[in-house]
Amino acid sequence: MNANGMYNDAALRPGLYQSGFDPRQFLRLNTNEEGRREWSLDTAFKKLWFRTIYPNGRICTTVLEKDERHICINARVYADRMDPPDSYLAEAGSLRATRPPPSPMSCTLLIGRRRWPSAGR
Repeated sequence: MNANGMYNDAALRPGLYQSGFDPRQFLRLNTNEEGRREWSLDTAFKKLWFRTIYPNGRICTTVLEKDERHICINARVYADRMDPPDSYLAEAGSLRATRPPPSPMSCTLLIGRRRWPSAGR
């Protein structure tokens, strides 16, 4: 761990940095929902990083439940857009109370804020 509390894992997981894109330079120190300070990567950079590693990949989101105050979303990440439904790399879900009603942009942000498992299946 370096002085900023960040791991330098390029040597440990070279596949994540094979494209030359290093997301650590875009990290921001934010306060999470529990009030703790943590490093986070904006959704746009997460998607860019994903596209550099999996240029033919796909992120498939499904709204499981939605009303005027809540939204429940599930997302699956695929290495290739032609992969069958059960061949996803990772799956995550999130439930949030929203005010005003959820928009497509808020759905994207909700998925982006979700912590993805490093390897789903």
